[in-house]
Parts: sequence; C-alpha cells; structure tokens
Amino acid sequence: MKNETTLKQWHDDDLVKFHKEFKLTFGQCDINNKLTLAELLLMTSDTAVEDYNQKGLSWQYLVDNGVTILTSRSAFHIEKMPVANQKITLNTWEEKSEGLQLSRKYEIIDSESGQLLIKGWSFWTVVDFQKRKIIPPKMFTLRPEPTVSTDYDGVKPGKISLPETMKEIGSHKIVFSDMDANGHTNNSKYINFVLDSLPAEYQNKTYKDFKINYSKEAVLNDEVSVQAEFAGTENKIIIAGKNKGESCFECELYF
Repeated sequence: MKNETTLKQWHDDDLVKFHKEFKLTFGQCDINNKLTLAELLLMTSDTAVEDYNQKGLSWQYLVDNGVTILTSRSAFHIEKMPVANQKITLNTWEEKSEGLQLSRKYEIIDSESGQLLIKGWSFWTVVDFQKRKIIPPKMFTLRPEPTVSTDYDGVKPGKISLPETMKEIGSHKIVFSDMDANGHTNNSKYINFVLDSLPAEYQNKTYKDFKINYSKEAVLNDEVSVQAEFAGTENKIIIAGKNKGESCFECELYF
C-alpha cells in the first residue's frame, strides 16, 4: 500500500495570503535532525518568489521590466524548529512598504496540529537590474500597493551595530555553488558561513531568534572574512562578513 503525501499551495480568495505545504526531507535538516537556518531562509524567500510567480510577477517578467527584487533584511522567531518528515504549512503575505523597502511576513505552522512553529519578517529592495540602483516602492507599479500591516513580537529586522571588538573567526571564498541568477551570493548561503565559522560549543545551540542584514553583494571569488563578538550575558552573538574591508552582511543570533 502506497503512503502518498499530497502537498498543496494556494492563495486566499483576496490574494493577500499565500500558503504552501512542505514535507521536510532529511537533507534539509542538520546534525540534530532539525531544519537548518539556511533552508529556512531559502524556503521562505522561494515561497515569496512563488507568491509573486502566481500573480504574474516571475523573475523573468521583472527582469524584462528592468528590475529585480533582493532580500535586504530578515528576522525569525523560532518557537520550535521543525524536523525531518514533518509536514508544515508556510503562510506568507506582503505588507505595507517601510521606507525604501518592501515588507513581508511569514508563519510556519505544523500542518496537523496547527501549532505555530516559526514567525518571520523580511524587507526587500527593488533594484534596477542593470544599474544596481534602488528603486523606491512608490515607483514599483507592477502590482497594487499592499496596505496590510500586522504586529510582530519577535526580534525585528533592523540595523545591526557592529562593536569595534569583533575578531575574525573564519573565512569563506565565494564559489560557483554560492551564486544565483542575480549574479551574486544567494542570501541563504551567508548563514552557513556563520555557522561553519562558530566555535563548536555555539554550533549546536538552540537559537530562539536571529536576524540577518545584507549590505553589499559578494560575488564569485570574493573572500569573506567572518568576524564575531560574543556578547556574554546577553545570550547573543553578533557576526559580520567583511569583503574588501566593507561589510557584506551582519547577523545576530539569540539563544
């Protein structure tokens, strides 16, 4: 007898919320059988892209219209990290823009119990595909301007201040497999640079919140220096990736 799992994806009738079901695989999980942070970033950003795809705003359509949309900041609050073979539903919706950035929220729930596992919030920038210059949201007229605004009680995406006492804990040379079709390192890859560089006692910690900001594109053959400050009693690690003396990403991990 076959054990088949049907996975669905759908929009609400008003096309605001997009829902996508997943059954997590062994390869998406870490040494502790929990979803990796990189897979969480990839899953949420890809689902946001699929939301746009189903509204006629594919990556190719955007590029044909001279723009691309890049993740600039992401934050996630983790109630309970899902595990291999667990069926989850990822809900996402675009919200009212914040300054020069598009805004999007996420919820990941256990498909069977309805338990909230993870919530997230990300900011995205609309960029001229050729000139790599930011386009204000009010000039991004390929879709109706969202008006939704909801509360978020986790660590919010925002500026990360880097202390002067940070020290290098590792480095990573950008290679072919790090790249995506936007011509730079995929946003989900940077958190692996962080985790691979951390001392062993921090690699297996249970992180309750994390946020990551993307400052400057890292491209093929760039050498990213991973630097950190362990904030002691604050139960927080501050990390940055430096490329040619400039920050290409900043991150905070809370445990």
